[in-house]
Amino acid sequence: MAGEYDTRFKVLPNIVAGIVMGNVSWDFGNRIRAGLMSSSAVAQTRFFRWAKTSYALGMPDAKISADVRVNSADIYDEMVNQLSLGEDQTLQLNVCVIDFADDDYWAEEYVVQNRAADLDANWVPYFDAQTSTLKIVFGENDEETFPAPTDFLWGIADKQRRILFVNYQVIFRDPESQIVSVGEPQMFTYRMGTGNVVFDALNTAVVDQMEEFYPAIPIRIKNRSVTEHPDFENIAKGFKKLSGGADIGSVISSIEDNESVGDMDFVNVVFGVALNTEDQSGRSYMYRFFQELLDRQQFREAAGEYNAALVNSQIQQNSFNGWVAGNTSYAHPLFGSPAPSSRGGFSPLLNSIKIEMPGLRNFSMTLRWRYIGETQHLGNAGLIELTGHAAAKKGEYLTFVQKNTLAGTQIQQVGFTFNQVAASRDFVIVHQLSATRYRKIFVRGLTHENYVYNSKSVTILPQDALAEEDESGFLIPLHQPTVSKMSLSQRAQMSSCNTYIVINSYQVVTTKWYQKGIFKVLLVIAAIAFAVYTGGGSLGATAGILGTNAAVGLAVGATAATAAIVGAAVNAVAAIVLSRIITSASTAIFGEKVGQIVAVIATTVAMAYGATYATTGTFNVDWSTFMRADKLMELTSAISNGAMNIITMETQELVAEVEAAAAEYEEKSEKIAELSRDVFGMTTSGIDSMILMNAEEYFVESRDSFMARTLMTGDDIIELSIAMIEDFAAISLDLPLAPT
Repeated sequence: MAGEYDTRFKVLPNIVAGIVMGNVSWDFGNRIRAGLMSSSAVAQTRFFRWAKTSYALGMPDAKISADVRVNSADIYDEMVNQLSLGEDQTLQLNVCVIDFADDDYWAEEYVVQNRAADLDANWVPYFDAQTSTLKIVFGENDEETFPAPTDFLWGIADKQRRILFVNYQVIFRDPESQIVSVGEPQMFTYRMGTGNVVFDALNTAVVDQMEEFYPAIPIRIKNRSVTEHPDFENIAKGFKKLSGGADIGSVISSIEDNESVGDMDFVNVVFGVALNTEDQSGRSYMYRFFQELLDRQQFREAAGEYNAALVNSQIQQNSFNGWVAGNTSYAHPLFGSPAPSSRGGFSPLLNSIKIEMPGLRNFSMTLRWRYIGETQHLGNAGLIELTGHAAAKKGEYLTFVQKNTLAGTQIQQVGFTFNQVAASRDFVIVHQLSATRYRKIFVRGLTHENYVYNSKSVTILPQDALAEEDESGFLIPLHQPTVSKMSLSQRAQMSSCNTYIVINSYQVVTTKWYQKGIFKVLLVIAAIAFAVYTGGGSLGATAGILGTNAAVGLAVGATAATAAIVGAAVNAVAAIVLSRIITSASTAIFGEKVGQIVAVIATTVAMAYGATYATTGTFNVDWSTFMRADKLMELTSAISNGAMNIITMETQELVAEVEAAAAEYEEKSEKIAELSRDVFGMTTSGIDSMILMNAEEYFVESRDSFMARTLMTGDDIIELSIAMIEDFAAISLDLPLAPT
């Protein structure tokens, strides 16, 4: 909702510009702190806390599941019974997987059986709830419709229901000629949890609950405005808390005024960070979030396990294809041989987190992954991890995808492809800790599924998300406990890249809603908040870079009643633009630290000239006003605060270096301890190297003599205990000696 990344305001420069332009006290430290406390991040937290107890639609329910691999050998005999195969028939199971109902499965089966030549074409399935039919659109004026299967209707009636999908082929051997023929791929489905002992034993169990995700705010539900929802007042109240008092009606009107609104069935305000975000605070959040999932994942992949399973699956498929070819010709050496005993498609182990809301049935988001790992490295990630990339700066986060051996290869199954995890590359985030050290977190087999409605969902792979120019629909959901681990300034900056309007529609809509109407206005709300603060002075009489607020407001066409507010906003934007130009030039010339102080002074001078010219038409600035005690104190405070910021930044750098040295010391100490245990074992302290450093150290008593002299043996303890009993009366009656 904040627009294009390059056009967004940076939070801290925005705050500084508002302070400079707003004619307020120059106590920058307190003003910046107050500005951060008034940022969208604080409003988001306020909305979240309110929603936990008061949101009528309820809080999201997030379940972390372990999707168990379906071994074809476990269901082979039961499948033979279910299909009632004859004596001359055998079964080939290509793919076995448990998933939620999705019309893609049945649509793909229909295409394979009826229009196999179009299997790789860009066809799209649609479900018509009114007629309970599935329609497949192959192109303009080219579509086919068939009745929706009963298992599909059963599955979409409850989003929690899962179905076992089995892609199979029946192999028939002619009893006379012994020639083998293989039937067309078919699909078998079973409703999980409906009574079959063999199949129900495969069901996925929920193993963990992850709470405190941000709830969505609906704008349109079932192609109708949220104003018609019975809980609209409560929803509007939530939006007002989120936006700092803005009316949700403005957002609704902005969407409904668009000519494509009829294609927008569900529209929600959703909280999350786009996988391809360029914002450093957003990348920092994603790193922390995947660290959280790392500790919660149920499947931890052994080294090479996935690639080995992938290769084995392909070997099995090639073996079966070779056997089929050999049993169609009498002259082939394999003719008459039994079918391979190992047969079955590849289905990887998967972790998943599914986020839903009890009061918003259309809201559902699922992340799937095979494995999350974290490693530490020496060197610069920009030069090591990415070809042709510049060196990463200290504290910088980089995101990219990398293709491991075989990990990006899609297994070509006969018939349907039930998952895209084999096509997903590793998603990687690196954090450059220092000039020569970085951490890396990688997510293997990551996919994102956004549920649209009527069983339809959209799956996005990391490589597709990172290839998009605009921010992707691949959203990493906002988790409040993870957000709270970030600093306030990071959270304030991230608030510009973690709120999106998600439009669920069967029609592709490319309009960028944030480029018009209320969304564009939201960009300057923070600036207006600082611009209108004048320390008790008149808002209309306050002069900005373009003139007094009232005069500027009237010049741009505002009414007399709103001229001061509109003028303050325009002055704020002008001040921000000027401040950004000066700050960029100052930091480029003088560096990040000194440049901030120079920018404040230069901005002050520029603002004074601009305000004087706008109100008097001359550049005759009365500099004597700056020699008053209060103004001198304000400028001195600004410079001193800037100096303190430099000291703070340098202190943080020293702290980081100390932490790095401590970590290195701990690592080397552990290494020395390991080597000591290898040499001396666990029961002796070995050689104390410090003895060798003391030339005066001399022992005249042997170890055995010292131990015999000082160690109390069992007999000593017994004699002492008996003496305490025998001499109890004497000891008790003996008076203590008088002090001397």
